Amino acid sequence: MSKHALAVGVPALRTGQKSVERDKAAHAGLLLQRYLHGHKLKPLPSDSESPEERLLNEVCGLRVPAAYHTAFHRWQQFAQSQPGDCARLHFYLTAAAPIAIGLGNASPLEVGITLHHTYGVPVLPGSALKGLCRRGALRLKAVGTLDEQHLQILFGSGGDASAAAGAVIFHDAWYDPNSVDGQPFHRDVITVHHPNYYRTHGKTPPTDFDDPNPVPFLVIKPGARFLFVLDAAHESWAQLAKKILVESLVHLGVGAKTNAGYGYFREGK
Repeated sequence: MSKHALAVGVPALRTGQKSVERDKAAHAGLLLQRYLHGHKLKPLPSDSESPEERLLNEVCGLRVPAAYHTAFHRWQQFAQSQPGDCARLHFYLTAAAPIAIGLGNASPLEVGITLHHTYGVPVLPGSALKGLCRRGALRLKAVGTLDEQHLQILFGSGGDASAAAGAVIFHDAWYDPNSVDGQPFHRDVITVHHPNYYRTHGKTPPTDFDDPNPVPFLVIKPGARFLFVLDAAHESWAQLAKKILVESLVHLGVGAKTNAGYGYFREGK
């Protein structure tokens, strides 16, 4: 087997991109989507690093671009402003555990991550935050501390004749580039110990002779801080949404693998 095959596996990079100086890259999303050299050999020699692992290590070494510092400062000004037609709240929370957001996104690496399209930095989508807040609200409803009317006002309701928008707008949560030294990415791994069992939907029993399949992927580092922004028709609704969202981020977690301890936040800037 050739040394090139051992180093790259199945080639995946366009010839014209091989001359790009990777150490000067600034956009993590572009690196992840376009600059995977190849797909690992199966089985990979035990003393070799796969092309996927090398790419993830490069991304983990990136610092957020200077342009993002400017954009984040502008977003802070937006968060602190008070428009005349709604009440706006902003607050910071810090990741207490790795955050795995967007694992199901399309990616050459099999496992994705949600990044800001323009700047290539982690972002928590407003839709995910709204869904998490609703989950927390449903738990409150189940124990009798929140009624159905409040739930519909907060999150809206469907129906052809009675559809209504929710009273609260959940903006995307932006990563604070002044946290974790401006390097928000960390390499993690998912190991599938019984691939045939999952591939056949349980028809092949798991055994001690199965070959584990480690899959490297990116997460957001613990210690990364995010800026959350809520807009509401009235401050009381914004305060209620904030309380439920903070409790949900601290106790339920956001993103994937929350049952394994991922996705949890702690309060404080």
